[in-house]
Amino acid sequence: VAIVDSVDELNANSANALLKTLEEPPEKCLLMLIHHGSASLLPTIRSRCVKLNFSRLKDADLRACLDDADINEELLVLCEGSPGRLREMTALDGGVELLRDLKAALVDWPGISAHRMPSAMAKISKSELHLELASSFLAKKFSDMAQSEPSSDSRSLYASYWSRLYNVRTKARRLNLDLAEQSSQLLGLVRDLSNEMRATA
Repeated sequence: VAIVDSVDELNANSANALLKTLEEPPEKCLLMLIHHGSASLLPTIRSRCVKLNFSRLKDADLRACLDDADINEELLVLCEGSPGRLREMTALDGGVELLRDLKAALVDWPGISAHRMPSAMAKISKSELHLELASSFLAKKFSDMAQSEPSSDSRSLYASYWSRLYNVRTKARRLNLDLAEQSSQLLGLVRDLSNEMRATA
């Protein structure tokens, strides 16, 4: 039994190598490919697989997994139905404070609080998990703001930055970039989006 987690992160070479194995699998072999849906899957790979969909857990089920009624509501939303992710975020030292700093920095959106951003950046670059939490928060923020925008141009702009945010994180993981550099890139996206939103206001 082999588990590939996740096929979203395969590049062209690794996808083709996997395809060759799928075309001629060894005897008594079970390959389980996990696809999170964040990137397209080669049709030739998809056609050789049996698809099983797993839905996100509901909030009550997530609480039951952690056996803890005192779970931060924002973390519950950001974990996207994943009990493992919620467990990591809940145990993360300073995670709630990081969310508080990010919210405070964006409270006057599209303006940004210049004196709160350095504090947020210092917290984001503490660890890979802090960075992941900040990325999840910003992606949710962009999505929420896009849905509340009456202008289709503004919605498209938010969607564009949501996509860029995901691409920055994916590229950073592949290249194993320094956490401070990744934090700087994330907050740079926020600043660029802020500038564009203010220019169109």
